[in-house]
Parts: sequence; C-alpha cells; structure tokens
Amino acid sequence: MSRFCCVALVFIASVISTQAQLLSPLVEYGSYDIALSEQLYNKGLLYSSEIVLRQAIEHFPESASADKAALLQSMIESASGNQSGADATLSDFITHHPNSALLAHAWLERGNIATREEHYDKAISYYVLAQNTAEQEFTTRQDSNYLTIASTAIYWNATCNILLGKHDDARVQFELISSRYPTGIYADDAVYGLGYIAESNRRTEEAIKYFSSIRQKYNRRNTHVSSMIRAASNELRERDYSAALMLIESADNALGHILIEDSIGKLFEPQTSIDHAGEEILYLRGQAYTLAGQYDTALAVFTDFSQKYPASTLYRQTIVAKGWSLLNLKRYNEAAKTYQTIIDSTTDEQIDATLSLAQLYHAVALKLAGNREEALREFSSLSVLPNYPYLAQVLLESGQMYYENLQYDNARKSLERADRESPDAPTSARIQILLGAVYLEQLSYGKAARAYSTAEKLAKASTLASMPLRDKYLAESRLKQGIAYSQNMQHREAISSLTTFLAEHKSDTRKEEATFWLAESYYRLELLKNAEDFYKQIIDNYPASKRMEEALYGLGWTYFRKQDFANSAAYFARLVKDYPETRFAAEALIRKGDGHYILKEYGKAAESYRQAAARSPKTDEGQYASYQIGHRSIWFHFSQRS
Repeated sequence: MSRFCCVALVFIASVISTQAQLLSPLVEYGSYDIALSEQLYNKGLLYSSEIVLRQAIEHFPESASADKAALLQSMIESASGNQSGADATLSDFITHHPNSALLAHAWLERGNIATREEHYDKAISYYVLAQNTAEQEFTTRQDSNYLTIASTAIYWNATCNILLGKHDDARVQFELISSRYPTGIYADDAVYGLGYIAESNRRTEEAIKYFSSIRQKYNRRNTHVSSMIRAASNELRERDYSAALMLIESADNALGHILIEDSIGKLFEPQTSIDHAGEEILYLRGQAYTLAGQYDTALAVFTDFSQKYPASTLYRQTIVAKGWSLLNLKRYNEAAKTYQTIIDSTTDEQIDATLSLAQLYHAVALKLAGNREEALREFSSLSVLPNYPYLAQVLLESGQMYYENLQYDNARKSLERADRESPDAPTSARIQILLGAVYLEQLSYGKAARAYSTAEKLAKASTLASMPLRDKYLAESRLKQGIAYSQNMQHREAISSLTTFLAEHKSDTRKEEATFWLAESYYRLELLKNAEDFYKQIIDNYPASKRMEEALYGLGWTYFRKQDFANSAAYFARLVKDYPETRFAAEALIRKGDGHYILKEYGKAAESYRQAAARSPKTDEGQYASYQIGHRSIWFHFSQRS
C-alpha cells in the first residue's frame, strides 16, 4: 500500500580534525533539515490513512449503509476544507450511533482532523479511543480491518506525541506497534520512528540499530531508502565512514532501480521522502570521503553536487564543505574564494549558521595563506558581532594567532574569554591546551598545570565520536601537565601525569621529553635510583635527543649525590667533551673536581678546578674553583711527600 512516512530527522553538526589549526570544522553530517522541509508529519501519509479508512468503510460487511454514508460525508467535508463541519458530523455520528460497527473508524477520522488542525493533544485522545474501540471490536467480530484501524491509531498517537516533543510517550506507542502488530502496514514506520527518537536524543548507536533493522526485517517497504540514508548519517556521526559508504552505495543502488521502475524497482513499495534522496546520498558521500581524509575525492563529489543541484537546500552547506576540502588540500586561496561566494551571495533571508561558518573559515583560509594581518582583523570583527554562533572558535583562532606572534597577554585574554563562551567539550579542551601553553610561556606553572588538567578531564569524559582528536588532546595535556607540575615543584603530581603519558601513549614521538621530566622529578624527590634509570634511558635510547646535554648533567649530579664519584666524574667529563659550549661547563668541572678530590685523586681534582676557573673566572663558580685549586694543591703536595 502506498503511503508516506511522517517522521524525519534534523542533522547535527560534528567535527573533523585538521593539523593546520586547533579549530575543528563544524561540518554537518546528514542531508538537511528534513524535519522542516518535509514537515515532521506528511499530509500524504495522513491522506493515505484516510484511504485505508475509506476502503475499510466501503468493504465493511456488517455496517449499515447509513453509517457508511455519514462517515464518507464527513471525509468529503474534510477534503473540501470544512474541518469543523466534518468533525461536527463525526461527533453527531458517535453520539447517535454508539453501537455502530464503524465507531472506531469515526474516532480515527476525528483524530486525523484534529491532527490536520494541529490540535495534537485532542488528536491523541481521539486516537486512543479509536485504538481501544477497534481492539474491542476485533475481539468480538474477528475482522482484521479493526487491527488496521488500531495500528493506524497507535502510529498517529506516537506521531502527535513527537510533534508535542513527548518522545518518551511516542516511544511507548512505536514499541507497541512493533510488539503487537509486527507485520502491520505501519510496522517499519514505527521502527523508523524509534530510530528518529534515538537520533534526536543523541543515542546514535541505538539509532543505527533501528534504521539498519528495517532493511533486515522489512526489506523493500516504504522506508527502505530513507532508513539507509539515516543509518549512513548516524554512522558518520560515529565517524565510521566505511560503514557509511556501504550504506550510501546500497541506498543509491536501490534508488536507481526505483526511479527507472525496472523489474527490481517494482518490488519496492512507494518510498517515503525520496524527492531529495539523490541530493542527500551525494552530499553524504562527500562527507564520508572528507571523514576518510580523501579530500581530492570529496572535492570532486562536492563539485559534482554544486553543478547538479544548484537550487538544493543543501547547496550552501556543500560549498562550505567544498571549501574545507580545499583547505585540507592546502589550496588556501581557492578555499578563501569559495567561502567568499557564500558570504557575497547570502541574502537577508539566508543569514544562518552556514554564513557564520563561511565567515569563520574565510578568515582561517586567509591565515593559512599567509595573510595573517587580514585574518586577524576578520577574527576581531567576528568577535564583536552580536549573537555570533561560533564566537568561541573565533576567539580560539585569535588566541592562537596572538600566541604565534608571541603576544602572550593578548593570547591569554582571548583564550580566557573563549573558554567562557565555549559551547562544547572539544572546543573547551582545545582552548585549555592552548591556554596552558600561554601560561607556560608566562612562567605561570600552577595555572598551566590546572589548564592542562582541565583539558585531560574533558578529553577523558568524551568519546572519539564527539572528540575526534581525543587521544591527541590526552597526550598533549598529560605531557604538558607533567612538565608544568615539575616546574611548579609539584613533583609527585608530575610523576603521576608523566607516567600515565608514557604508559598510554607509547607511539608518541615525545617520549624522551616525558622521560627527562620524569627523571628531573625523581631527582628533586631524592628518589635517586629512579632518576638514574630515567636519565640513562635518554642517554642510551635517544642519542639525538635535545635533552641529551641536560640528561648528562642530571645523571652526573645523581651519581654525585649517590656518592658514586667515579661515575659522576665520568658523566661530567662526557658532558664537557660532547658539549664544549655547555652552560653547565663550570659547574660540571667543579663537581668533577670534587669527586676526584673525595677519591683522593688530587691531581685530577686540581686539573678540573683549573679548567673550571679558566672557563668562568669572574663568576662565583670560577672563584670557588680558584680557591679549590690553592686549597687542594696543599693536599696534593702533602700526599706526594707522604
């Protein structure tokens, strides 16, 4: 039976990552606001329920012709636009024919009229009466027409609850259809409705299961194509582009057969909401390739879309997505021009989030193209627009530019404001990470540690779907948090963060940095064996590390404090040999001399002191070395006589 589905979904914004900037784009996964363009319920479906009702009336064997005539008269009045007259006719019929076999039909038609008039609460009460009456009549008369009336009433009860925002009540009704009428004409629509509710409440995995089950349980029913499109959109929200692409291709294949009405296409019921299915499929395909990082392919798909569907509701979103592909292909000037087309062509009636995204990414494109001053001016202009929806992202980008320009006060002010405006956890995590970097540059180690700790907590509480760069943020926040703690003399906290970093992020290329700060923290806590182990890891495992010089210095001191003066002297000597210009030279030579002296190697001690004094004659270390030269020389000559 031909019918149309009443429920549809609003697609939400999601994020895609990039290494070019801290900001992730807010590209929509999904076709477009079907809920608005198709309306949440479709009058075609309402009309089809009336067709079901009319057929039931005409073929109902036990009803009197007068009863049939009364109901048909009300339907004619309703079709003519006289809703109040139609409802009055039905009310009169119900009052004067309480035992009519068509009583359930009358209640259902009153519900349809109330739905058409958008009196949803009243409609629900009529649908409940239609359902109860039909089920009672079926018990008495055993006529399957009553089951059709009952399932139709339950379905529209659920739909009206959705329109009232009562998703829990709607879910109960849809589940009732699935359990009580699993083979009825609305069974697949009920599952689709359950998927809609799950998606609306961001239970994405549950939504995918519902939409996917339609093809398995109700293959080729009226929701076949639309359910695959919805499932694909939700797979993209879960960042599973492979599953999304398979669903997109299946939907495209089925749609092709249906449109040409070949032998396979004729096996399908007339499909729900497929007027724009071709656009939706092409748009989702582009988004899937974007998510897969195949930006060349995505660009080709979005370009094809813009040529085929210039009047589509999705057109403007497609151009924004096309610009994102160009950004990731490092074609920054082309990206800026693409975003500019949206900005220039937007009318007063079109001012929406798409325009705001275009403005934001136009400035990003300018920045990446090297037009930094112009980009910063655009960010500044956007930051003072009233009700600008991406204010936090704009302030984040501004803060990053100030940071790169070494304007740390400006960066801090911009980022602290961005944090107050942040709408979600991914944005807040990025802000806190960059804010922590600013605090480190300003030597505010306590504030830096708190910022990185906040970022870590936000990332740990998020999923990969909601925060695609979750692991990257966790690694960054744990490493830098450990460094900040160490520099703030909170060494136990530093050890905890750095140990977690090394355990959880084994493939990170900054392991030697974490190892160095771990060694430093152990040293400060006088856990010298641990410090020795981690300093030696740097020396043995990372010979090209930028921390090698400091590791040699730290290990020399570690051995010195362990009173292992032979090893201490050896590593201080290696430090001076490998890094002759080291800033630690004088101190290393003095400690080397001290070690030799304690070992009664007075000649070697005197030589180390002389080298230290020669390197830094006017410093405290140089003066100390000069004193030691004279003082130790006495002991040297005394030992020689002895």
